[in-house]
Amino acid sequence: MNKTKKLLALTCLFALNLSLATGVHAQEATSSPQTTQNLKARIERIVEEKKDQITGIINNLDSTKQGFIGQVIRISEEAVTVKTNKATRILPITSDVELLKGTTKMKLADLAVDNWLVVMGVVEDDSFKPIRILVSTDDIRPRSYLTTLGTISESDKTTFTIIPRDNPEAIEVTTNTKTVYEDLKGEEIKRTDIETDMQALVIAYDDEGDKIATRIRVLTVIAQDEN
Repeated sequence: MNKTKKLLALTCLFALNLSLATGVHAQEATSSPQTTQNLKARIERIVEEKKDQITGIINNLDSTKQGFIGQVIRISEEAVTVKTNKATRILPITSDVELLKGTTKMKLADLAVDNWLVVMGVVEDDSFKPIRILVSTDDIRPRSYLTTLGTISESDKTTFTIIPRDNPEAIEVTTNTKTVYEDLKGEEIKRTDIETDMQALVIAYDDEGDKIATRIRVLTVIAQDEN
């Protein structure tokens, strides 16, 4: 238990004792010795009961929920080492830890280096304890997206070069099989329908320095082939 939580527990007990003690002194001023003794005994019993309640509160404070995303870089018989955006962390894997891929339960032996994990657990006594781990073979980090409006200055089979309207510095975006191409009306077109000098709205995400286009919409209507 850290100092803050200990101080909170002591403060609660002090406040309780102070409140009850004030009642005792008030009663002592107007009551007989026997009445006062009975009251003190009753107060001692109440204080003992409240100690248990305060202990429960502090135990709840000791468990702080926490979660993070990381990539597996090492696996041992009892632990998994993951790399997050901020640090490298070692996760103890006990029989209480639930490993899931989708809705299917996994064993530690089923994990592989480069798997991505969503780790959920609690902090107890300043140590992180994993409770549930979701496993994925795909990168599940939140993506940083770029949206730009500009002129297509160059293109080849895998990239487009865009000159933004508000910035003379060119941006190169990479396309893949998931990239969607649209005309001004939002109708899907072919990649080969896009030509240099066309104005386009480009949405892309950052992938280790590369900008991967998810959608390219040219600001013109493309005539569709009837065939």
